[in-house]
Amino acid sequence: MKTLLISGAPNPAGHTAFLDNFLKQHLLGEVTTLNVFQANISPCIDCKYCYKTFGCSIADDMEIVYSGMDTYDNIVISSPIYFANLPGPILNLLSRFQIMFSARYIRRDTINLKPKRGAIILNLGGFDPVKYGPDAALSASKELLRLLNAELVGTATSWKTDSIHVQDDTAVQQEIIKIADILNKE
Repeated sequence: MKTLLISGAPNPAGHTAFLDNFLKQHLLGEVTTLNVFQANISPCIDCKYCYKTFGCSIADDMEIVYSGMDTYDNIVISSPIYFANLPGPILNLLSRFQIMFSARYIRRDTINLKPKRGAIILNLGGFDPVKYGPDAALSASKELLRLLNAELVGTATSWKTDSIHVQDDTAVQQEIIKIADILNKE
């Protein structure tokens, strides 16, 4: 079992890092963590290299994702929500999947990635989640999972992290355990 955890944890002692570690304690098999704040991933520069060939002209840590796209069994996106969306480094990563769009819609190539399971773990502080919810962050995360041929099997969200630390949020921890149980199935 191989899992790619795409983490948007900006603070190694913060909420997202805690949730990442909690998930990893419950996952079986090999887990590769790509922390986008520590990785060197540039945004798409619209050079159109991928219009002609499968791949990207930018040589950086995106290769971790590209090289494993067809080997992972699970993809998990874990992130805080900033201004109702994912932080910039995850959006940079998402923009680099222009290679998939170009393959399918510009070059008309057939891309048959292995089916995977996907999950989304988000945390948000401050605002009322009903009024300022995770819609944009969820939408971007779901699109990334779709591009990697990962079926969404679960989401876990911790609200009001400005007043309740995720280590005290037993509801989100239970959601993560359920997600891990699904991801651990062969």
